[in-house]
Amino acid sequence: MTKKICTQCGYYGFEITYTKGSLVIEIILWVLGVFTFGIFLLIAIPYSIWRLCSKSKICPKCRGGAMIPVDTPAGRELMAKFN
Repeated sequence: MTKKICTQCGYYGFEITYTKGSLVIEIILWVLGVFTFGIFLLIAIPYSIWRLCSKSKICPKCRGGAMIPVDTPAGRELMAKFN
């Protein structure tokens, strides 16, 4: 894993994985699905699939999605600009 620089705020480091939605809501839907004999599973399954598909890498400082490797020409230019 290589360090990257954020094009929006200049943060230098590792990006984090962000998942849309709420883990608490997902767990509640699954528990309700078990206790209602599958009725809430019709909602829980698509919600879980959506959460799995919506993962993205973001900057931990500004939550922007535009981080680039520092060993590229644009990355070196940003390092010089922000440092």
